Amino acid sequence: MTSLVTKTVRKLVVAAVFSVALSACATDPAKMVPNVGKSEASFDSGVAVQVSGAKESLVKNASIQSAVEAALMQSELFPAATDKGYTLRLDVLAIENPLIGIDLTSKVRVGWLLRKRGSPEAIWSEQISSEAKVGFGESLIAAQRMAMANERAVAANIEQGLAALSEFAEQNTIVETE
Repeated sequence: MTSLVTKTVRKLVVAAVFSVALSACATDPAKMVPNVGKSEASFDSGVAVQVSGAKESLVKNASIQSAVEAALMQSELFPAATDKGYTLRLDVLAIENPLIGIDLTSKVRVGWLLRKRGSPEAIWSEQISSEAKVGFGESLIAAQRMAMANERAVAANIEQGLAALSEFAEQNTIVETE
């Protein structure tokens, strides 16, 4: 009887630890939104955001898309209009995570591409690499440190992407300046 109870307790403990580890891996889209200021220039029409290529087990495409859309709203780079004259496509080319470690670094590489809606040709494109490191002192759970590093690396990529897109907007006549 005692061995049956012991086996049951072990199974429950393993299940609890496993579920905590899995939940720690989940990324939060809100934590991937960088704090961006209002852009000096803005495009003349709204934008539809598309994201593909992410390793869904690490960071979901939908989470990155939500974070990009929130950052775009903050920046006011595109008007919040129902008319989506532009398509902003993000192709996640790589998310690199170490298998083990005390301090964990996530590296993210994303291809950013902007085009007029309905046009196959890009009017702007750039490949952006970013990384973020989370130390052991921030969380004892490795999976949680990795999720935090992924969130921060994606946020840094979004911040760099919007800065580059804003610079493009300032240098081109298809935009309105303040």
